[in-house]
This record gives sequence, structure tokens and C-alpha cells, in this order.
Amino acid sequence: MIVNPDKHTSGPWKYSNRNWRNEETESGWYITGDHHDSIEENEDGQEVATPTCVSVAIVPRNSTSHPICEANARLIALAPEMLEALREASELLYSIYDHGGYSRAGWVYEQCREVLRKLEG
Repeated sequence: MIVNPDKHTSGPWKYSNRNWRNEETESGWYITGDHHDSIEENEDGQEVATPTCVSVAIVPRNSTSHPICEANARLIALAPEMLEALREASELLYSIYDHGGYSRAGWVYEQCREVLRKLEG
């Protein structure tokens, strides 16, 4: 599988409700991402990447926790976008703090950096 420099499947990720084994009791949300398996030439002779669906996670559901499971799947599917937003916020906060900005910006920046360190390993 092709991974990005962050060592995870590139975003965007999507979630969809699916049944497996055609049983209502064994259904849930699949979180998937795309990666490009192969490069092929189209009819115009241009190279085109063929996307392939990659399974990122499965969130099973049951009748008592259906809304919670869907919310968890949605949260997982947004992870690449949240990571990018956190990086952008971190850079902005650092620039404010670095140029004599508010001390709160420095504290929030440190919180963002700590989460990024955990995410990036």
C-alpha cells in the first residue's frame, strides 16, 4: 500500500454504512481512503492513476449504540482533515506568539504541538 509521508493512508477518508455477511447484526461503518495502485495510459496517451479503495477502519454497530457508532465513524473519517487543520492552526499560533503576541497563543501552540507529536510519532 502507498502511504504519504505521515505514514498513514492519504485523505480524504469516507465512511459508509455496510452489512457484511448479509446479517443485520453484523453491520457497521467502513472508513476507506483512496490510494493509487497503478499508472495507466488513457486513450489520449496520458498517464492516469487508477484509484483503489483502501480499508482504514471498521466501526461495528448494534441496535443500542447505533448513533454513537456512526458518530465515531464520522470522527475517524475526518482524521486527515483534522490533522491538516491542526498543523495550520499550529503554524498560525506560532507566528503570533513568535512576533510578541499573546501568551495564550503560546500555550495553545504548545498544546497543538503536543497533539501533533503524538500523531506523528
